[in-house]
Amino acid sequence: MRLRTDSPLGISGCVLIAALASGLFASSCGDGDSRPADVALEDIVEELRTIVDSSRATPANGDFPGRDARVLETRLWYADTALRRPACRGSRCALILLAHGFGGNTARFDAIGQRLAAAGYIVAAVSFPLTNEDAPGGFTGGILDVRQEPQDLSAVTDALIAASHDRNDRLYRRIDSENIGAMGHSLGGAAVIAASRLTCCRDERLRATAYVEPVASTVEAFFGEPYAAAGPPTLTFQGEIDFPVPPAATRVFHAALDAPKILVEMVGGNHVNIIERFREQPDPLLDSTAHMMIAFFDHFLTGRGDRVREAIDDLRRDGHTVDYAP
Repeated sequence: MRLRTDSPLGISGCVLIAALASGLFASSCGDGDSRPADVALEDIVEELRTIVDSSRATPANGDFPGRDARVLETRLWYADTALRRPACRGSRCALILLAHGFGGNTARFDAIGQRLAAAGYIVAAVSFPLTNEDAPGGFTGGILDVRQEPQDLSAVTDALIAASHDRNDRLYRRIDSENIGAMGHSLGGAAVIAASRLTCCRDERLRATAYVEPVASTVEAFFGEPYAAAGPPTLTFQGEIDFPVPPAATRVFHAALDAPKILVEMVGGNHVNIIERFREQPDPLLDSTAHMMIAFFDHFLTGRGDRVREAIDDLRRDGHTVDYAP
């Protein structure tokens, strides 16, 4: 993996990135069979961007006095060029947003981010200002800032779409703005539920959503309204030995949603090992998560994949439980 770091720029709702003279990326990508079909995980680009939304403030938190903007550190994963995969059409590829949980760190999404990027997706993990692991004033006092996080996801979406129109940006002509999805883990799941199913915060650009042990039962308390049954197609993962989010709570969430929807209950899964990497090698369960997630987004987001049932069969053969309502 190659890591790139970009400096923060205070631009409302978007960020302008200086041209990067690496010679690794052409500003436009070939169509049809000229595009590569595969890319090695070690060749996925990891890039850090600072996106500043000056239209909203960050409140005080502990000894942190607050800030008159939202500074959104964003970690990206993508292939240098569009791939001949369902995620991409021509040079443009679908965008997947990743929302971390309470005290989360976007670096721990590297395994899932790489795998989604190797399937052609542009992947963006947003570090929320007051609930990330290194939040100023401490993340334990920043939990109510989740109310701002759906708008954080929208601000990052705006910024990356703007980047895809900037000839000087590495993402120029790379993002398919008609195909945007999101994945929320734990408290990040509440943010994605709000961004896709609440009148206060809905971003109509989200066309498919995935969840890993979402804290769905807190949504009404945080946002003042219950989540709607109607919404984008959903894929939900639950570990069988998850203590912060019991499997029964996730079953209630899944049951309340309209189809199409998929619930995967993973044997041996806990609150983190099916989505985050904590050791040098990811837990093998994370490979199963990635396989199912790619099949889901290929089919329900881009409409160019037909491997959902195959992925479900693979999970069931491995002993996991899957409830699929097409």
